Amino acid sequence: MARLMAEQLGFDFFFPVYQQKDFNKVKNPIPRNSSVLEWIQELPNKDPSLREPAEKVLSALTPEILGYLQDKNPSYYLPAGNRLSLENRFKRSCELMKAGKELDKKGNKLLARAGALRILASTVFDISQNTELLKQSGLTQADVAALFEIERKADNDFFKHRDSLKHNKDGSLKLEDFGEDLNNTRKGKVRVNRQSNQFLYDEQSELEKRLSREPLDSVWPKDSIIELQKINPKAAACLWLVRRTMSGRKPAQSSPRYQGYLKTALTAIGLHRQVLFGEDAPEVGDVRAFDRFYGIGKESYEVLSLADGKFWPFLRMGVFRNAKAISTANDWKLSDGSDINDYPFQIAVGFNENNAKEKHPLCFLDEDGERIPYIAVVVGKDEEEFKQNLNRQLSISLQRYLEAEKQGDEQKEDKPKKISAIRLFGRGDRQSHTYEIYGKQGSIELQLTERIAFKSDADFWDYVLRHQEEFESKYLELRTEYSKSEKDWRGNSPIRERIGTDWRQGKDATPEMFMSTFGFRGVEFGNWVKQGKHGRERQWMLNNAFDSLKDLAEILNIPPKAVALNGELGLCFGSRGFGSASAHYDPQNRLINLTKTKGYSSLAHEWFHALDHHMACDLYEAKLFESKFLSDKAEPVRFGLSEAYKENLRRQIETYSKTPDAVVESIESKLTSNPLFPAVSTGLVLETVTHHAAFKDGRSVTYSLKHQITKDDLREIHFEHETKLRPQVFHAWGDVVEAIRASSMHQRMKKKNAYWQSKIEESARSFEAFVQYRCKELNIQNDFLTNAAFSEKSLGKDNFYPYLDGEDVKKVCDKFRELFAVIKNKETKKGVELYSREITEKVGTPRLDIRELLTKEFGENGIVQLIKANKLYIAQNQKEALFIHATKEREGNFQTLSVQEPLNEKVLGFYDPKRKCSYIVADNLTKENAVAVVLHEIGVHMSRDSQFKERTERLITQANELFQEGLKGKDPLMEKVQKRLMDSNVQPFFKNYREEVCGYLVEEAAKERNKTPKVQRWFQEMTSSVKVWLTEHGVLDVSRLKTQDLVTIAKANVKEIARQKSEVKLSPEGMKVLAEHVKAMNFKYSKITDAEPEIKTLYRKFVELEQAGKPLPKAAVVEKPKSGLQR
Repeated sequence: MARLMAEQLGFDFFFPVYQQKDFNKVKNPIPRNSSVLEWIQELPNKDPSLREPAEKVLSALTPEILGYLQDKNPSYYLPAGNRLSLENRFKRSCELMKAGKELDKKGNKLLARAGALRILASTVFDISQNTELLKQSGLTQADVAALFEIERKADNDFFKHRDSLKHNKDGSLKLEDFGEDLNNTRKGKVRVNRQSNQFLYDEQSELEKRLSREPLDSVWPKDSIIELQKINPKAAACLWLVRRTMSGRKPAQSSPRYQGYLKTALTAIGLHRQVLFGEDAPEVGDVRAFDRFYGIGKESYEVLSLADGKFWPFLRMGVFRNAKAISTANDWKLSDGSDINDYPFQIAVGFNENNAKEKHPLCFLDEDGERIPYIAVVVGKDEEEFKQNLNRQLSISLQRYLEAEKQGDEQKEDKPKKISAIRLFGRGDRQSHTYEIYGKQGSIELQLTERIAFKSDADFWDYVLRHQEEFESKYLELRTEYSKSEKDWRGNSPIRERIGTDWRQGKDATPEMFMSTFGFRGVEFGNWVKQGKHGRERQWMLNNAFDSLKDLAEILNIPPKAVALNGELGLCFGSRGFGSASAHYDPQNRLINLTKTKGYSSLAHEWFHALDHHMACDLYEAKLFESKFLSDKAEPVRFGLSEAYKENLRRQIETYSKTPDAVVESIESKLTSNPLFPAVSTGLVLETVTHHAAFKDGRSVTYSLKHQITKDDLREIHFEHETKLRPQVFHAWGDVVEAIRASSMHQRMKKKNAYWQSKIEESARSFEAFVQYRCKELNIQNDFLTNAAFSEKSLGKDNFYPYLDGEDVKKVCDKFRELFAVIKNKETKKGVELYSREITEKVGTPRLDIRELLTKEFGENGIVQLIKANKLYIAQNQKEALFIHATKEREGNFQTLSVQEPLNEKVLGFYDPKRKCSYIVADNLTKENAVAVVLHEIGVHMSRDSQFKERTERLITQANELFQEGLKGKDPLMEKVQKRLMDSNVQPFFKNYREEVCGYLVEEAAKERNKTPKVQRWFQEMTSSVKVWLTEHGVLDVSRLKTQDLVTIAKANVKEIARQKSEVKLSPEGMKVLAEHVKAMNFKYSKITDAEPEIKTLYRKFVELEQAGKPLPKAAVVEKPKSGLQR
């Protein structure tokens, strides 16, 4: 190794001639402040792994040895203050080792270590050349050999790593995909057209709509299947055959065949997506549906997959037949004399010799040696040979069709494209002859004038004809503007130089820097995005993306790692672009793609799509709504009239209308649409009058109502999705969308198609405006992030400008500020999560740990068997468990058993009576309380079993009889039970007194050894009923359940039965009194169903009065209420 170094740096550098001189003759030893000494002393601080070798060399470098070495090699062992020369030598050595190749972070670290060890090794080498010098230094030959070995290994590690890196021709590092593999199965293979492949990105609901109104080839083009052949020939062939079965006229939606058509199309498109994107699309559903497709005949699709795609349109189902079977059945031979059985690959295909230039292909001969017409045979010893023969034969068999197609294409090219005329027409009121003038060419219809009044229809058409040229010119001008893309509106000016913080400090962004700063799931480059000395497109895009994402984090005041949305977002540069699209967000794979040539200025837009989708994930995954974006469902805080206010209105209206509920609903609609109504919640008093008309007693009646609405008259309207999100975020997001929908931009977009006016796209374009607005405030200029995303000038509603303008910019941007003020962020194991839900701190016990605890406590055949029998489910978190949405639902479908708290707090477990299953929430349990909670929930579950419920109720009665009997006989056990009842302040008149007695008795009986025979029998029956229930519900072994375990289950069972007590019924006399009250309601309510809530309230009140021994009130005499109305 020393010789290799000498060859690189020069022999004079490493091998000065000083061995012949006597070490003892050195007269002037230098002090211990040599530049070499200083440099070696600092090595352990730079690399702790070098501490041991550095200390050994330092101990050897005594003043005498340093003086000697300086005399012999003064150019290397310089006095202190000459560090620069030594550093230059070190850098020169490192540059030689790099050999002009750029290194990554690990490579630079290995190089620094190897270079430092070279300096140490050269110093020891100098000492080892003089035996007396080596002896004086205290080093042994073994020490020298060990240091040389460490240096050799460091060199090898560096060179191995350097050579493993991929470099461009100029030595720069290649920028390859980094992070997680984003599974781009079509990268560099297929270029698909966004428009013709829209079906790949449509949601199921949108696909269903398109399939219902468009031809199948418009939704799922045949060309897309032929393109798919380049990725997966067999899947493409299978889909092609399925697609051929669906050709012909689409069934009418009213026909029974339509549902089959729709299901087949949706499932086939799902398979197409699966092959293209490498994973099942959510819309596919049952994957076994694909097997039915392959049932069309494996032989058919496997042979078709070997045929060139250009032949597919001319091949019918059944065109390929088994040549061996035909030969055997007819005793036919091959025309070339070979045996058909010798070929593993063989097929028979149709052939018409009259239409082919090449006659006599391989075919069959009959018994007389005559050729069998119209059938050609294709054979092959292996798949490749068979494929070549098949395509050659198809080119002959289909020659006529291919030539006809070619001629048709040539005629199409020569034929000028037909341009349809512009049709002018009016839309308006025929009676008053007032019309707006429209123009239409193809499917695009545009308004050309405001409403104009004419004397007659003839006058209108005369006006249109006189100004026809002017209107057509205006239509073409508007159509050009209408057809502009977002990129066209922003202009195609080159990207300006960025102004802002130098986040990279003048260096190129590296994969390590990018991942450590943002934590994206992965980053991917397209094969056509260049790199190296003459094409730094990859590095340019990575640098700009780094700066832009850092700017975005500063603009939104979030941590940089939050930009990657908890590490779930992937970023692609020019690897997944489509047609003219500048960029797109793929929600299925959670990827942002920026195209190679047009991707800049779109990053903010696509990132907001990603955030919009990320926030909605919990909602659409929980099937709460179809859309995968929150912008589609978020709502601002909305108010309606309180029930008390509506009840007051109802009483007033009943005098005049037979349908007061409908009138109240109409009044609420009018009042809530008043622009001042939302301000009532802030303290404004809204005073207004509503006017009404009714028909009663054969005459028309008009009346008016005065309203004075205060804050107390409002009720907040809740939305179904609100419970899965923090209300602040749900409503703040809704405020943003509402402000956008009230803008002039939205009014302009209403004249364009659904894409431009959708909430999702308008929100993303408005977010661009917000980012640019904040850039101005922070003195940032970043055209890669976004540019020209709003107009300070108000542009009105008469054009197609797709961005915010004028005063709308500040209004919407203020709403965005409020939104990002309420979105929280939290560090997770994957990154930084931007979240909208209230996240409760979790104990976080893994569900497997709880299962292991149950197994350890009760054995493999114990309680764990309830999980296998679907009687017990251990959910990891509350989201996974059945969600309790509101108090009403908890009282109805679900009963919260372990705790009576809303689900955004900790719920240990609950029981679902519909599925007859108990749920345990692992995140809210500890290892200490998990077993107890499970036993408790088993008792609750047991209480719902009607057979065992009757047995338990009998045991409860027996317990109370034993208790009373024991108190009379002064039984110590019963006295303990009585003391516990008194300590808990449980009184005999309490509703659940009997169950409390039973619960305490089962606990105390378990502790008491000297029980009376009656109590002993009762206790055994109580515990055995638990064992029997467990056995009947799948538990194979109950022997490991301790007495205390059985008691816990039994007590929970008894207490839950107390909570399920049936309601006490009203006596017959009480029912008569109630009937009188119901009769008195006839005047108050138009139908009995409206009176139901009040009747139920009265029923409960009468039950309580009867139980308390109090008389029931008589029905009041009904008087006509004062209306408070003005005629």
